[in-house]
Amino acid sequence: MHMAVLPLPDLWRLFVRHHGALCGFARAHQSLWTPEIRRMALHALAFISAMLRRLIHLEAMEITVLPCPPRDPAARLSPLGASAPARPPLRFRLTETPRRRARPAAIGGRAPDSPDLSHALFLERLGRLASVYRARHRIARRLARRVRSGCAPLRRPALPARIHRRAPQIFIEELAALDRRIATRDSPLCSA
Repeated sequence: MHMAVLPLPDLWRLFVRHHGALCGFARAHQSLWTPEIRRMALHALAFISAMLRRLIHLEAMEITVLPCPPRDPAARLSPLGASAPARPPLRFRLTETPRRRARPAAIGGRAPDSPDLSHALFLERLGRLASVYRARHRIARRLARRVRSGCAPLRRPALPARIHRRAPQIFIEELAALDRRIATRDSPLCSA
């Protein structure tokens, strides 16, 4: 069955398979975490991150958003305090609008990360994606109003140009199919 017609639960299962394959790849290459292996793994991580973002957007589009009730101008907003529920930080961008960052000054003589540290950081990022997957329904509910209003744009193409050029064609096709599916639901995609 083509991705354009797969139901959302099947697309989520496809994401889980991709994530599991990348976890297996990282564990199998732990002792040989060379710069080339690391680069391949980071490119695959960029793919599954873009896929996860698009699946959350698709789920958010399926949520019925009710209009906000008019606010009483005389009512005061309660200050956030101990009664506000504490949420763990998400640490995953749901939009793909370009961010402007100041480049840090080059640190002279800085040694590159060791392969063990680089591998541990990669596994931490994979774990973060798993956490976002587990919270996907809650995240989609929070994102639904922003998606409907066009305030949560995604990039087209989904991967940055330097990764897009090297990505396997199947990854490019999967992300393009998700982008087409989002576009048919009238979600704005931004060009990057």
